Amino acid sequence: MPINNISIALIAVFAIVIIAIIIAISSLAVIAGNEVGVVYDASGGYKAEALAPGWHFITPIAQHVVKVPTSRQIVSMYYWQGESAEGQAAAFSQCEKDAECSDIAISVPSKEGLNVVIDVSVFFKIPASNAVNIIKAMPNYKETVIATIRSSARKVAGGMAFTELYGEGRALLESGIYEDLKEKFDRDGITLEEVLIRDVGLPDQIKAAIESKQKTEQELFQKKTEVEKEKLEADRKIAEATGNAQSTLLKAEAEAKSIALQAEALAKNKELVELEKWKRWNGQLPQTYICGDSNSLPLINIPSQ
Repeated sequence: MPINNISIALIAVFAIVIIAIIIAISSLAVIAGNEVGVVYDASGGYKAEALAPGWHFITPIAQHVVKVPTSRQIVSMYYWQGESAEGQAAAFSQCEKDAECSDIAISVPSKEGLNVVIDVSVFFKIPASNAVNIIKAMPNYKETVIATIRSSARKVAGGMAFTELYGEGRALLESGIYEDLKEKFDRDGITLEEVLIRDVGLPDQIKAAIESKQKTEQELFQKKTEVEKEKLEADRKIAEATGNAQSTLLKAEAEAKSIALQAEALAKNKELVELEKWKRWNGQLPQTYICGDSNSLPLINIPSQ
């Protein structure tokens, strides 16, 4: 066999092997443990059953597999400065560089028509049993999820005053978006897990005015607390003084009553008078006696022995 013919044969065999490898690779679908595979067939559309994790053979060219994560997914909308077209373009560009950023933050009007920017993250899952229906209805489901989040945020924030969107009112905004979003996700077969509002951006002047108002309210509350504390202390001192006065009065009344009772008892029983005299005598005879009428008779001193 001529050398040229041998070379052509080898090239043909090599080409066949390469083609076989390519066909084998393209016909093999590897599904990871945290996803399922939705098969699209060019002749019949999406297959009814999703591919479970593992290795699967499909028909090359005629079929392709859409891999759908069944683990927890997150859509994060970050807050970037700049409302101009250039600012928005820069925001999108910056978001694309951040692995956690799915879109720029949501700019929504409050009840008064004041634009506020909501920095939000939404956690959700695609149930394996719903993967086929979701991909059928929403081939780019992530974009649909982002649009739904924006719709819910605008609906809830639009019914709240901007003062409610800042500070403690953020929890109301968060729960309101969660409830509205859950209803829409349930309808689409998506499991909503959590909604987190990280920040609500207000114009600097409005933010400064709100913070000033909150500071004033805190100072007034502190002053009120101090006044109430001083009033309680004054009431305590008054009560203590009143209690001491009443105690002294009761003690005096008791002593007076005791004296009156003793006097009454002595008046009724003269023997008790004599007994009291003997109790109080120190055992010494008097040194001076008054004889008769003190107006006419002299005092007689009795010298001590």
